[in-house]
Amino acid sequence: MGEKGFTYPLSLGVLVFISLFLLMLVEQNGIERRFFKETETILLVEYYFQASVVEAEQLFNKDELAQLGTFEYKNGEVRFTRRHLSQVLEEVTLTLKLNTGEQWVAIVQYDRVKQKFVKWIEKN
Repeated sequence: MGEKGFTYPLSLGVLVFISLFLLMLVEQNGIERRFFKETETILLVEYYFQASVVEAEQLFNKDELAQLGTFEYKNGEVRFTRRHLSQVLEEVTLTLKLNTGEQWVAIVQYDRVKQKFVKWIEKN
């Protein structure tokens, strides 16, 4: 009767629908992978900066922190430079370079009276 040619458009519509659905899933997976990679990098940077600040603070308390130096880690290194601001404040610039080539900079200020870092600024 009137069913001639009905199956092909229906099959084509279902195929297009399934293809679009799979394409959305693949795109979503790619977005999630990039998001997780960025999150992993950010957490790694925060960890390395935190470890560097703790190590620098310990060296400051022993009065052994050099003007220039490097803290080496598994996936990068943190270079630091120390600058005298006043009798009470010292400024340490931390430059983290990951093995991936990414570079991050943070500036921290050390208070000699309180014997700890009192200010933290990240530049990126």
